[in-house]
Amino acid sequence: MMRAVVLVVLISLAGACSHIQGVLGPAKDSKQDARSRVERSLAAGNYESAGSIIINEKKKRKDPRLFDDLYVRAINGLVNEGRKDLEEGDPFRAGKKFNKTLNYISAHPLPSGKAGISGKDLLFLISESSSSMHNEAIMHYRNGELDKAISLWEDILKFDPRNSEVKKALRTAKIQRKNLRSIE
Repeated sequence: MMRAVVLVVLISLAGACSHIQGVLGPAKDSKQDARSRVERSLAAGNYESAGSIIINEKKKRKDPRLFDDLYVRAINGLVNEGRKDLEEGDPFRAGKKFNKTLNYISAHPLPSGKAGISGKDLLFLISESSSSMHNEAIMHYRNGELDKAISLWEDILKFDPRNSEVKKALRTAKIQRKNLRSIE
């Protein structure tokens, strides 16, 4: 009997809580909370994360100008990191960052007058990154190191997927590797 009473009370409380939540609605992430998350990402140097949060918030809130000041910082930070990677001899990492930046600004253009970089500039940097890796891949190919060359060309296509020269080289190297394996 006591269990039945406790069960009825619990069911009544659950119903009341459900009604209150229905009236109040679910807790919402405020713009200020989102802005704080972006600022923390920027302070930590995580520009890609900051950019992702901003893009998601722009979509969610249907506000294309939301956090424009932070968006410019995230884009410029990502580009600067990519340039540093390129200078330090890591064109793959640089190319991925330039491609990510290009995707961001293609989907959500920077505010006019505040853009530190254009899509054309990013395409040039992507080309510079892929060219560096392509030259290395050709060297491996000429030395008979087909697997290394193929791996590099596949990596290039991860950030420069429309590179027809690399696609052709990759296709040729894969055919050659296949033919060599069939002879062995």
